[in-house]
Amino acid sequence: MGVVYSAMHERLGRPVAIKVLRRELSENTELSGRFQLEAELVTKIGHPNIVAVYDFGRLGDGCLYYVMEMISGESLRSRLSRQMLSDAELVEVFAPLLSAMRAAH
Repeated sequence: MGVVYSAMHERLGRPVAIKVLRRELSENTELSGRFQLEAELVTKIGHPNIVAVYDFGRLGDGCLYYVMEMISGESLRSRLSRQMLSDAELVEVFAPLLSAMRAAH
């Protein structure tokens, strides 16, 4: 649906991720509305296992974007490509995920 860039926030002086929605999707009223709603709702949840959104808006070319905290680490897909998770690792990964889902819903 778009591209995520790594950047340094000028005012906050910390690394951030910038998610930019593709132009054709930004021009779609329904999809752009959902993208903006996602940014607003994530900000309101305020859960330690949900990425923080710092800002959102529209670029000069019409593409929607939002700026969020940078989370470093390995993706679950990458981790699973090496080896299945043990029972203890499953709990370590999914307990915070389920907590975040509870907060979101």
